[in-house]
Amino acid sequence: MRSKLKKNTEWLAGSNTIILIAVGLLLVSCATQIGTGDTQPQTADGSAEAAAAGPTLPPPTPSASPATLPNPTQVIQDGSQADAGSQVEADTAEPRAMIEAGNLLHLTALHTLEGHSDDVTDAAFSPDGSVLASSSKDGMIRLWDAEDGSLLRTLTGHTQSVLSIAFSPDGTLLVSGSDDRTTRLWRVEDGMLLHTINNFTEGRVLRVAFSPDGSLFAMADHLCYVQLRRSGSGILYRILTQPQCAARLNGSVAAWGMEFSRDGETILTAEGQPQRGGSIQMWNVDGFSAPTLLAGYKMMVRDLSYSPDEAALAVALLGSPTFVVLDASDGRWLQEFEGHPYMVNSVGFSPDGSLIASGSLDRTIGLWQVDEGVLLYQLEGHRDSVNCVAFSPDGSLIASASDDDTVIIWGIPSP
Repeated sequence: MRSKLKKNTEWLAGSNTIILIAVGLLLVSCATQIGTGDTQPQTADGSAEAAAAGPTLPPPTPSASPATLPNPTQVIQDGSQADAGSQVEADTAEPRAMIEAGNLLHLTALHTLEGHSDDVTDAAFSPDGSVLASSSKDGMIRLWDAEDGSLLRTLTGHTQSVLSIAFSPDGTLLVSGSDDRTTRLWRVEDGMLLHTINNFTEGRVLRVAFSPDGSLFAMADHLCYVQLRRSGSGILYRILTQPQCAARLNGSVAAWGMEFSRDGETILTAEGQPQRGGSIQMWNVDGFSAPTLLAGYKMMVRDLSYSPDEAALAVALLGSPTFVVLDASDGRWLQEFEGHPYMVNSVGFSPDGSLIASGSLDRTIGLWQVDEGVLLYQLEGHRDSVNCVAFSPDGSLIASASDDDTVIIWGIPSP
């Protein structure tokens, strides 16, 4: 009996060992499946499934109503970075197609940027096109990833509407002008406020711009003064007083156009005074001579933009549904562009100079062929006036800022 019991015990011990080994193998197999199951399934182009990346854009259409335009990105409100997989995908993605007359039918809203709580007044791409800045009447400046539309950071400090923003040529600084009568310099990398310049003229700062070498920035106020200041310190370098500008008596300047020449030797200043007119003046930045009058004094300027070769100027006129192109050397009237039913607020050349984009009170963005002066296409999607339009430096994207509190990034969807 004892011998039989001993054999049974030995058999049970052996059986338990076999069971333990089997359970161990099963656990290893499950762990392997769990580990591989955490990876998102990939599509044919290597991107994550649409359910993880956000809503999918519909096929491009010539015109989309505001009610049907999607928001094709999940905005990262806390400014966190995209995951490593998304970064690898962005680094290996095909370059986006440049916007040209031949592919305008394929333009669509890639991202609708939401977050501002009031009218968006201005938008600007960084020099490398990776960041888009927007300013608003809510007093905020927001920096967005231009590729995926995610929010990078919010710059706070202005106490009233921010009306104009501009990147330095190296992309490290951002300058902003505000109704609070200050201009502020920000470090783009971390959003740190570096300088606050209180406008000694007590004028609201309507327009700001950097010189091409980044050593100076200009700030234009509603009292007809343009100040040139050192970018590193904010110290005043020079004051330009717009000739025959009566605004310093009654504060009637409503808008400025302002552009440095590519070599930084001159700057164009152009004001718009309701019912009073305005002018386009060319100043020598380093000299102290009187400016050269290019156009005026009955030209009320809302916005202006140099062509890439600086041979022409696109000029939006205050309160007018048309805009014009002038000879940049002598101000001669070259072409008038008609097509918007309501006033044009903003104009900008494409980087190759073949197109002009215009933003209007009619809620659309017009795309025009420069040589023929023909309206080729209109982008619809905003629910209120379009205040600013801007091409990305490589010409593959257009940003539009609107009174509907949003910015839309337009482009050709990647194949």
